[in-house]
Order: sequence, then structure tokens, then C-alpha cells
Amino acid sequence: MLYTRFYKLGVKVNQATANLGNGILLTSMGEEDPITLKDLIFKFPVNYKDTTHYEGFLVEEYTLTVPSMGFADAPAKRKMTSNVKSEVVGWGKVILPHEALEDTTKVLLIKNTETMVANYLVNGTTAPEALLSPLGLKEESTHSIIFYYFISKEHGTMARMTFDINDTAEEIVFPAHFASYTIEKHF
Repeated sequence: MLYTRFYKLGVKVNQATANLGNGILLTSMGEEDPITLKDLIFKFPVNYKDTTHYEGFLVEEYTLTVPSMGFADAPAKRKMTSNVKSEVVGWGKVILPHEALEDTTKVLLIKNTETMVANYLVNGTTAPEALLSPLGLKEESTHSIIFYYFISKEHGTMARMTFDINDTAEEIVFPAHFASYTIEKHF
């Protein structure tokens, strides 16, 4: 049984202006975007076969200029709704590459399935499809990612693997966009 909580608190959006062509400008004032409620990655204590659900929101604010549509420094937002299902799907021991650890360590295998839905607003209303489509965006577009975490009471997160879900076929896209192992020492 592990007694800790892990949160993803937000993201940082740097101050910048993106020139998207044809006079279209997307400007960020630069800010730390908090996730509301804090994005709970794990809720401990956990045991094998435990399942939890969580919903969080991230709102990014911009200004948008699109001369052909009459937008000049119009307030624009991207609102991401994140639904996470966290399941303890296994337990056992992890053996990492030579010299990472002196021996094996007991772990829980936690599977987080995160589904994100994107909404786009301009001037406080849903962005028109004529604006989103040329940018490759779609209102209420959905994207899913599966995270596998190997968690040790002694070392915290031992290893993590991430897989994207293909939005059309709902199949795992491999290889993962990253997989890593880390050792956390508690002094």
C-alpha cells in the first residue's frame, strides 16, 4: 500500500506570437495555466485492482487576429477537459538496467487512461468551423493517451511508458512517444 498523492499542476505558455499566414496571428501573453481542479495523477493509498476517476480543466487564453473574418485581437481560448481513469492493473518486481538499482524492488503497475476533449472559443462563443478547419483543428476533438507507471514505495515512480491512441481506429500507436525510467531517492 502506498500513501502519497501525485498531481500535475499546470503548464506554462510562453509569451509569443505565431504568424499562421494570410495575416492570421495568435498571441499568448505568457502565463502559468493552472489545471482546475489539480490534475490528480495518482490517489493513494492504492491496492491491486483499485480504480479511480478524475476530471480536470485547462484553459489557455490568447488573442487572435484573422482579417478575412473580421477578428482583430479578439479574445480566444482553448479549453481542455481531461478525464482520467486510473487502475492498479498489476504488481510484482521491476529489474532495471545494470547499476540503476542494486537489486529488484516491489512495485504496483498503474494504468492511467486520459481522454482529452478540446473546445475553442473566440469572443466568448464557439469558434467557427471556417476558422478551425484550415488550422487542422476541430471543435470537441478527442485525444486519448495511456500511461503505465511502475510505482515503488521506496523509490516512487520507477518507470513510465506512454502510448497514444489512434483517434480513428482506437488502436495503440507504437512506438510510444517516450518511455523512461527514473530513480527517486528519499533522504
